[in-house]
Amino acid sequence: LQYDIEKSLVFAIIRVESSFNNNAKSSVGALGLMQIMPATAEFIAKELSILNYDMFNAEQNIKFGCFYLKYLFSKFDNLQLVLYAYNCGEGRVNRFLKGEKLPKETLKYYKKVIGVKRVYNLVN
Repeated sequence: LQYDIEKSLVFAIIRVESSFNNNAKSSVGALGLMQIMPATAEFIAKELSILNYDMFNAEQNIKFGCFYLKYLFSKFDNLQLVLYAYNCGEGRVNRFLKGEKLPKETLKYYKKVIGVKRVYNLVN
């Protein structure tokens, strides 16, 4: 898979984030299959030198999501911290590492993604 991200991880994130709905939009503005925030999409587009992008395009959304996961792995090098950051942001995880608590939603998110990833690994 692109950027050496495990297929089971990408599958699990998409399942948890959007239930495979290309047109998903969260209450906070995250878009598409992997629920990428507009500011994050802008950052990724700059990094990849992409001028025009559409987060409702499945292929682009997954490409951006995988790039972002690879970026987070370069920062944290730990799946649990990467998933925390994917859910609540890199800055929040950095503060967590200094003692701040994470939102309960983020802890639940991690468990959901890992659960789906395990199931996916069992059936594939």
